[in-house]
Amino acid sequence: MDSGSNWRDGITRRIDQLKDTLGEKDYKKYKLDLLRCVAERIAEFSPECGQCRIFQQDISTLTQDVGNTIQTADKVRRKAHARTIDRIVDHLQKQHKLVTEGYYLGMWMGIGLALGLPTGIPLGNISLGLPIGLCIGVAIGTSLDAKAKKEGRVICPGEKAISSLQGTKLMILIGLAVLLLAGLVAFMLLR
Repeated sequence: MDSGSNWRDGITRRIDQLKDTLGEKDYKKYKLDLLRCVAERIAEFSPECGQCRIFQQDISTLTQDVGNTIQTADKVRRKAHARTIDRIVDHLQKQHKLVTEGYYLGMWMGIGLALGLPTGIPLGNISLGLPIGLCIGVAIGTSLDAKAKKEGRVICPGEKAISSLQGTKLMILIGLAVLLLAGLVAFMLLR
């Protein structure tokens, strides 16, 4: 067993201890599931990446200090905790080409809306073009997210804290269906 896996196992044990001692609210507020995933990814890349080795120390400090941060209810420390995690995630995204779950869905929904507006103009009904563009964006984004997950490029695949995105996707699809129906109704009424 190498030192990277020893470090990762120690962090995982510490986060498990925190999960047993902290309330669910604090566990989620301090993004400890995400921190566990980030620690696993950092351990994976640290043999080749100097910045990842530096982040190992930051993660060790975060897991040691989270109990004190919660007890003192210090907003400055909590924000610093969140910024550190965000900085590590940003590094993983930029340097190692990883993505968060639902990354492409969010990006392509916006692109789909932007393309749907000019698509609706030639159809004579902008309200019809927007849901069409949104549906296309969701389809492309979902397929790219699935591809990233298959390639192992998702920072935290399948974690309970991240799986709430599945519910968000369902709500988005329901919203799209409503928008599409509203667009069709508006199209029929304006004819």
